[in-house]
Amino acid sequence: MAIPLCPRLLSEIYNNIGLIYFRLERTEEAEKALRKAIECRPHNAAPYYNLGAYYEKKGDTDRAIHYYEITVGLAPDYQPAYEALSALYEQKGWKEKSREAYQKFLSGALQ
Repeated sequence: MAIPLCPRLLSEIYNNIGLIYFRLERTEEAEKALRKAIECRPHNAAPYYNLGAYYEKKGDTDRAIHYYEITVGLAPDYQPAYEALSALYEQKGWKEKSREAYQKFLSGALQ
Protein backbone atom coordinates (compact mmCIF):
# COMPACT_ATOMS: atom_id res chain seq x y z
CA MET A 1 0.00 0.00 0.00
CA ALA A 2 1.36 3.43 -0.94
CA ILE A 3 1.37 6.15 1.67
CA PRO A 4 0.25 9.50 0.25
CA LEU A 5 2.54 12.38 1.15
CA CYS A 6 1.47 15.97 1.48
CA PRO A 7 3.11 18.38 -0.99
CA ARG A 8 4.97 20.14 1.83
CA LEU A 9 6.64 16.96 3.02
CA LEU A 10 7.34 15.74 -0.49
CA SER A 11 8.91 19.08 -1.39
CA GLU A 12 11.18 18.90 1.68
CA ILE A 13 12.20 15.35 0.80
CA TYR A 14 13.16 16.30 -2.75
CA ASN A 15 14.95 19.41 -1.48
CA ASN A 16 17.00 17.30 0.94
CA ILE A 17 17.77 14.73 -1.74
CA GLY A 18 18.93 17.59 -3.97
CA LEU A 19 21.25 18.83 -1.24
CA ILE A 20 22.71 15.37 -0.79
CA TYR A 21 23.36 15.05 -4.51
CA PHE A 22 24.82 18.55 -4.55
CA ARG A 23 27.28 17.65 -1.78
CA LEU A 24 28.20 14.45 -3.62
CA GLU A 25 28.83 16.62 -6.71
CA ARG A 26 26.17 14.73 -8.65
CA THR A 27 24.97 18.01 -10.07
CA GLU A 28 22.50 16.84 -12.70
CA GLU A 29 20.65 14.72 -10.15
CA ALA A 30 20.76 17.60 -7.66
CA GLU A 31 19.16 19.96 -10.15
CA LYS A 32 16.43 17.45 -11.03
CA ALA A 33 15.58 16.81 -7.37
CA LEU A 34 15.44 20.55 -6.59
CA ARG A 35 13.18 21.19 -9.57
CA LYS A 36 10.93 18.34 -8.41
CA ALA A 37 10.78 20.00 -4.96
CA ILE A 38 9.59 23.21 -6.62
CA GLU A 39 7.07 21.31 -8.72
CA CYS A 40 5.60 19.72 -5.57
CA ARG A 41 5.36 23.02 -3.71
CA PRO A 42 6.08 26.15 -5.80
CA HIS A 43 5.97 28.51 -2.82
CA ASN A 44 8.73 26.74 -0.87
CA ALA A 45 11.72 29.11 -0.86
CA ALA A 46 14.38 26.56 0.13
CA PRO A 47 14.73 24.74 -3.23
CA TYR A 48 14.93 28.07 -5.06
CA TYR A 49 17.75 29.13 -2.76
CA ASN A 50 19.51 25.82 -3.32
CA LEU A 51 19.13 26.14 -7.10
CA GLY A 52 20.67 29.60 -6.77
CA ALA A 53 23.63 28.06 -4.94
CA TYR A 54 23.83 25.33 -7.60
CA TYR A 55 24.03 27.86 -10.43
CA GLU A 56 26.41 30.08 -8.47
CA LYS A 57 28.78 27.13 -8.07
CA LYS A 58 28.51 26.42 -11.79
CA GLY A 59 29.46 30.05 -12.51
CA ASP A 60 26.08 30.94 -14.01
CA THR A 61 25.65 34.24 -12.17
CA ASP A 62 22.51 35.35 -14.00
CA ARG A 63 20.61 32.17 -13.19
CA ALA A 64 21.87 32.22 -9.60
CA ILE A 65 20.60 35.78 -9.19
CA HIS A 66 17.26 34.76 -10.69
CA TYR A 67 16.75 31.97 -8.15
CA TYR A 68 17.99 34.03 -5.20
CA GLU A 69 15.56 36.81 -6.18
CA ILE A 70 12.71 34.31 -6.24
CA THR A 71 13.83 33.13 -2.80
CA VAL A 72 13.61 36.60 -1.23
CA GLY A 73 10.30 37.19 -3.01
CA LEU A 74 8.87 34.11 -1.32
CA ALA A 75 10.71 34.51 1.99
CA PRO A 76 11.68 38.16 2.55
CA ASP A 77 13.32 37.28 5.86
CA TYR A 78 15.68 34.64 4.39
CA GLN A 79 18.98 36.35 5.14
CA PRO A 80 21.42 33.99 3.34
CA ALA A 81 19.75 34.83 0.02
CA TYR A 82 20.34 38.57 0.57
CA GLU A 83 23.98 37.91 1.40
CA ALA A 84 24.39 35.85 -1.79
CA LEU A 85 22.57 38.48 -3.86
CA SER A 86 24.76 41.25 -2.49
CA ALA A 87 27.91 39.38 -3.51
CA LEU A 88 26.62 38.52 -6.98
CA TYR A 89 25.31 42.03 -7.62
CA GLU A 90 28.75 43.31 -6.63
CA GLN A 91 30.35 40.89 -9.12
CA LYS A 92 28.11 42.26 -11.85
CA GLY A 93 29.05 45.82 -10.93
CA TRP A 94 25.58 46.67 -9.66
CA LYS A 95 26.75 48.66 -6.65
CA GLU A 96 23.39 50.11 -5.60
CA LYS A 97 21.58 46.77 -5.79
CA SER A 98 24.44 45.16 -3.89
CA ARG A 99 24.23 47.78 -1.16
CA GLU A 100 20.43 47.38 -0.87
CA ALA A 101 20.67 43.59 -0.59
CA TYR A 102 23.43 43.89 1.99
CA GLN A 103 21.36 46.33 4.04
CA LYS A 104 18.46 43.85 4.02
CA PHE A 105 20.88 41.14 5.10
CA LEU A 106 22.18 43.29 7.95
CA SER A 107 18.74 44.41 9.10
CA GLY A 108 17.63 40.81 9.46
CA ALA A 109 20.87 39.69 11.05
CA LEU A 110 20.57 42.39 13.74
CA GLN A 111 17.05 41.40 14.76
